Amino acid sequence: MPIIKIYSPNSCPDTNILSDICNRVTDHLDIPVGHAWAFWHQQESFHKPDWGLNGKNAPMIMIYCKNSYNKQQIKGIIEIISNVITQACSCDKESIYISCFRIEPGHLMVRGELWEGN
Repeated sequence: MPIIKIYSPNSCPDTNILSDICNRVTDHLDIPVGHAWAFWHQQESFHKPDWGLNGKNAPMIMIYCKNSYNKQQIKGIIEIISNVITQACSCDKESIYISCFRIEPGHLMVRGELWEGN
């Protein structure tokens, strides 16, 4: 169940990009639609020197997901997100920062159950 948090000083260019990202991620991972969530967090206060220099502020993205996804699946998620963001935000792929935090079994409650791994 990936949770995707997108941070930017700009407002979300189109709320459809959030559902687009989630649909592509769930398809890539072969998990049910609705099992990926995305949030756009517009930042008013920040210290990121490149934001505000050229008006094309590439977002910073944090992905939280179960550690049961393999390296290839994580790479695919990152590629999907970077492609959608590059297009939607008119920014260079090289300017986008994406990190993935993998959740260990026993550290996640989802649908009322403590996830113990697959």
